[in-house]
Amino acid sequence: HEGRGRALHILGRDGEALDAIGEAVRLDPKGAGMREARAGIMLDAGRAEEALAEYGEAARLDPGDPGIRESFGRLLHDMDRGEDALAALDEAVRLDGSRASALVARGRVLLGMSRPARAARDFRAAARADPGGAAARVWLGIAYGQLGRRKRALASIAKGIRLDPRSAHAHAARGAVLLTAGRAGGALAAFSKAARLDASLAAAHEGRGMALLAQGRNKRALAALDRAAALEPGNTDVRILRGRILRSSGRRGRGALAGADRAAGAARGSAKAHIRRGEALGGRGRHEEALAAYDEAARLDPKNAGIQFFRAATLANLGRARESLAAADEAVRLDPGSKDIARFRRDLRRLLGGGEMRPGDEQM
Repeated sequence: HEGRGRALHILGRDGEALDAIGEAVRLDPKGAGMREARAGIMLDAGRAEEALAEYGEAARLDPGDPGIRESFGRLLHDMDRGEDALAALDEAVRLDGSRASALVARGRVLLGMSRPARAARDFRAAARADPGGAAARVWLGIAYGQLGRRKRALASIAKGIRLDPRSAHAHAARGAVLLTAGRAGGALAAFSKAARLDASLAAAHEGRGMALLAQGRNKRALAALDRAAALEPGNTDVRILRGRILRSSGRRGRGALAGADRAAGAARGSAKAHIRRGEALGGRGRHEEALAAYDEAARLDPKNAGIQFFRAATLANLGRARESLAAADEAVRLDPGSKDIARFRRDLRRLLGGGEMRPGDEQM
């Protein structure tokens, strides 16, 4: 039954695969490997919470298997449960200290927790354990970049690219380091290479947009950011950059407003259409109408931090500072990792007088 389930999964018949694996689990409820297999199929079917429970049960049944702990930790990381992910991956590394994939996974969690020095130690250990592995070299470069050690960052990423020249992630990582070093031309070339290798990589298009923006090529930057937004609609930073370009380029004139009105009329249930309308109205100084458009977008997409950011900025333009601050607070709650939103909220508090800080602001 387990073999049949795995074969059906390869064929893309996940429902039948889960039925077959379920029968195998019924016959051998203590088989950790079958639980792990079922978790993987559930994950591919988009059933992350159920997959998490299966990985947890597999880890309980076979506490000495580092692979199960690693899979468990990776899924926890994907679900933004950093501390739980770190605990699971700590256990995977304790069980097998030379397991390169677990070391890389733990390093990535540490990077997400803003602990690049400790992450770099894990990536170095992974590179020693697997000298031919490109991922550890690339992630080590990213960690060095966060530490401000750009020369080492570029050298490490270059080793990763030599090991895997077709890694879009590696070229995008190189572009990010070059961009922070003020080398927009080199960054653009690296991001463009990444986009050619993997057109679905949103970070490559976002990076192209940022590099083009740094060169003053706003029209092409906007096109690249539009592509990134389409691939990753929840990326608040991309939305903010797009808004900046639109404000500076004057594209919020009558033509933009007319187009936005048509889009909102044709797609009343689309938050994106109402966001476009709000941007166009705000650019023409019609802030009350812009706020109404953003309010409608927020109703349609209440978990979108970018909409709350635009609401906050519009309320500030209307002189409604306290309401603006409330919207900014909501934007930070929805996307605590956005430095642009956190910076806007800090500036807004200072404008209110007193410049008080809330817990967490100083880290953002």
